Amino acid sequence: MPGAMTARVSLADTLGAILMGVIFSALIYGISSLHGFFYLHKFHHYDPWLLKAAVGSIWLLDTLHLVFAIWAIFFYTVFCFGKPAALLEIHWAAKIVVVLSVVIVLLVQVFYVYRVWRLSGLKKRGVVSIAIVAVLCGAAFGLLLAVKTVQASSFLELSRPDLSVATQASFAVATAVDFAIAGTMCYYLYSSKRVIPRIRGSRLHVAINTVIHYTICSGLLTSVTSLACLITFITLPRTLIFFALSFILTKCYVLSLFTLLNLRRGKSLTPDATRQAGESSNSYSMGYRRNGTTHHLDVCPIFVPLLFSRSPYDVKTMHDRPVVVGVHVDVERGIDPVLDIDGNLKASTDW
Repeated sequence: MPGAMTARVSLADTLGAILMGVIFSALIYGISSLHGFFYLHKFHHYDPWLLKAAVGSIWLLDTLHLVFAIWAIFFYTVFCFGKPAALLEIHWAAKIVVVLSVVIVLLVQVFYVYRVWRLSGLKKRGVVSIAIVAVLCGAAFGLLLAVKTVQASSFLELSRPDLSVATQASFAVATAVDFAIAGTMCYYLYSSKRVIPRIRGSRLHVAINTVIHYTICSGLLTSVTSLACLITFITLPRTLIFFALSFILTKCYVLSLFTLLNLRRGKSLTPDATRQAGESSNSYSMGYRRNGTTHHLDVCPIFVPLLFSRSPYDVKTMHDRPVVVGVHVDVERGIDPVLDIDGNLKASTDW
């Protein structure tokens, strides 16, 4: 940590920051695990075993990352209670968290480089080669930081010039690589109509969905978080805010990867079926009968963010069989929805 850290410790900037970082990282972990479940449900028959093994390994590493982060905050809040100076000690669980963070970031960045190469039509080998070199440089600084952190026994040692330079270089290279990948990914996603299909709904609905998907799936979210880690490390040297943000940064990498994987289309669907699925996933049909005539209305649902719902580009439902929703509108009684999982509309004597 640049500068000297005094013996006087602020609980809000150290213990409080780590606690909030663990809480937010746990929330993001739950969301990314949900996306991991969606991935297994949609693509376990289509993707090669190597990709599925990589996804499972990253999820396992992410789980261990959260477990050790929770144990670290438990140590600092329980065993260090009433001992502010003990908060300067780097617990062994915190050291493992740093090592796992470096490994997860490396794996996700390698996948991003591969994804950019695929989106470019397997042509931009020069750009991909430069990106690989940049990722390896970031991994080298990250591994150096992990080794130095494991060897250190106190956060005070992070103020040493070698550790300070390694930390700043690790965050700086990771930020530069993430922004470069995010910019390239956004360009190819924007120019490729088959990656992000047209969304039905209001302009605000379309704009919000587009911003969320470009931000999460391109890696822009991880870029901003990594930049925040670098800024807080330089400007707030006597706090552990940067360490708390590093917890969240790792979870953002995993969430970004799983979300990007879920945005792909199933190989078993035809282009027409995929297009219809992509268009219908953001609208629902309501049917009602009046004066002997059946009417159908396309209703755009209230926007629900991507993080808390299925992707609006999902091409498969959560059931193997189609779900049909029937809505019976009666002037006196209101709306009576009828749902049949088997795809058969339930009989109604009023229709």
